[in-house]
Amino acid sequence: MAQGWIVSCDVCDMSFEAWEDGNPWFIDVVELLTMADDGSVIPRSQKKYCHHPQPWPTFFLASGNDVKHLCLDCGRKFYCDVSELEEKLGRERPLCIKCGGDNVYGVCQLRGKPCPKCREGVFGVDETSFMIS
Repeated sequence: MAQGWIVSCDVCDMSFEAWEDGNPWFIDVVELLTMADDGSVIPRSQKKYCHHPQPWPTFFLASGNDVKHLCLDCGRKFYCDVSELEEKLGRERPLCIKCGGDNVYGVCQLRGKPCPKCREGVFGVDETSFMIS
């Protein structure tokens, strides 16, 4: 089961749905190769998201977990595969894909952090917004 909350700035309208399990994904081995009209094989490697309670396939080529992040310096929102981040780069948080800064947090980690949009408010969690999937 996945849990989620609404995280929002206490001054402006910037807000996010924050799901604790992110966006788990896989690349299906069965659908990896497709046939072109001329009979040739075209390799495909497209992520498929698998949210609870959807079952994972029996065979998959790769998997990971995309989590929405926010740069507190420039305000850029982006997804980052956190499993790859920790395993391959040894980092807990990614660098911003826009400004290159390291003041980046997953939306579940924004409580108490300053808002990059209005530069006046801080993020809080609406405890009444509890969601379950």
